[in-house]
Amino acid sequence: MADIRLELPSYSHNAHFGWEGNRDLPDISQHRGGATNPNYKPQDDPSLPSPLYWLMHQRWAPVQAVLSGTAGIRRLEAYLPQLPREPDAVYQRRCMRGVLSPYFQRIVKAAVGLVLRKPIDLISADQGWWDEWRRDVTRNGSCLEEFCSKALFDSISYGHSGWLVDHYVDPSVVTLADQLNSPSRPYFVRYETGNIIGWREGGVASAGQLEQLRLREVVTEPWGDFGQEQHHQIRVLEPGKWSTYRPHRVGDHTEWRLHEKGETGLRDVPFAAVYSQREGLLYSVPPLTEIANLNLQHYSLQAQLLHCLHVAAQPMLVVKGWNNQEDDLNVGVNNAISLPESGDCSYVEPASQAFDSLSAELQSLEDQMANLGIAILARQKNVAESGLSKQMDRADTNSMLAVISKDLEANLQRACDWVAEFAGVAPAQVVIDRDFNADPIDAQSIGAYAQLFTNGIIDQRTLLNILRRGEVFGDDFDAEAIIDQSEAEFTGPSDPSVVEAELEAELRGD
Repeated sequence: MADIRLELPSYSHNAHFGWEGNRDLPDISQHRGGATNPNYKPQDDPSLPSPLYWLMHQRWAPVQAVLSGTAGIRRLEAYLPQLPREPDAVYQRRCMRGVLSPYFQRIVKAAVGLVLRKPIDLISADQGWWDEWRRDVTRNGSCLEEFCSKALFDSISYGHSGWLVDHYVDPSVVTLADQLNSPSRPYFVRYETGNIIGWREGGVASAGQLEQLRLREVVTEPWGDFGQEQHHQIRVLEPGKWSTYRPHRVGDHTEWRLHEKGETGLRDVPFAAVYSQREGLLYSVPPLTEIANLNLQHYSLQAQLLHCLHVAAQPMLVVKGWNNQEDDLNVGVNNAISLPESGDCSYVEPASQAFDSLSAELQSLEDQMANLGIAILARQKNVAESGLSKQMDRADTNSMLAVISKDLEANLQRACDWVAEFAGVAPAQVVIDRDFNADPIDAQSIGAYAQLFTNGIIDQRTLLNILRRGEVFGDDFDAEAIIDQSEAEFTGPSDPSVVEAELEAELRGD
């Protein structure tokens, strides 16, 4: 009978134990001296991450903690440690009251929304093929914008992210019509940053190009009539070829063996990476680490405040002059306590000012996160600003967003070139709008631009594009279609003398 796996492996990563959820695999901890195989050679282990991976993993720790959410961070004792002499039951209750406010996620999502505020344009001679392909770039229903938003989220959070351009060759696909209806067209496979574990850069002649890339994967395969079985594997990519390795238990140790291999037909590795703060090839620094640290500090103080409020909401009854130690007090609104003349009974509760300092510190942390985050992302400004202040805010904001947008455009262009080479269609030009700020044009400016058009200073195409960028028209507005329609409707002569002569002839009855 096959082994029933009650604990399925997770898609998330853990640098110390490989894949989170299965800590029995000694795949990447063996190089630390824990190998049970005397013949183990780290240089031949495909699951062993590169040295730079370990350095980046240390930087990912606060980011990964805030992205794990409330349920995930409650399992991380380092961010809400147990106090000295605090009972375990009390500590668990204190942890359960803590809630992680998603300030970091909100800033990252807002940044992604600004970069992809406008649809991505793919311009090609085979426009119909690309319009159909972009609706499902992953073979599981994700459109191009949805895929890029997830890649950007990982890139801004961790420093970089990447995706593989893959293609399954179906012998039955011959014509273009078959390609449009076939699920085996080129597609993207996104990899979380932590699953990009190893890479080699080319020599002097090909500096900056991937010579080898290793990726962690979890593959789901059918198991019996209704079950599913998941396998860990490492995908190794090299120019023109690929291979996969899977672990096999041999005695008391694990060996990685070749599972499959094949060829891609490309001169390079079809893997594209987008960076938010690049340091080198697949080496980056999370740009918002300090905001993640402030978010963790906010979580710790908020948990402490909630615990204090919970304790303070239950005042302690103090009875003076009570000498009957054998009977327990039955306190309630329908009961009375008999005390001697010198006795007294009262509740003790902390002063409300005791929590003002914690509340003020929480507000201070929120302000710091808003100020360290991109100014436009942190809060919507509803007050008038000076021209210089507005220009400085916009320049500071766009500096980061522009770098990310340009890098996404360049690497998406590379990916689309590989798609075109796989599919045998004309390449598409990728265009990403860098108008990050939603700044609608006002009525006075519309009149001024219209006057420029009337005076012949700008043409109709320029005027329509200005109005589209100024949020007067929607994203689906097609300036070229409007121009073609207006030219088709106006077929008469443009010379005023000719028009005047035709009118005189019509009045004479000629």
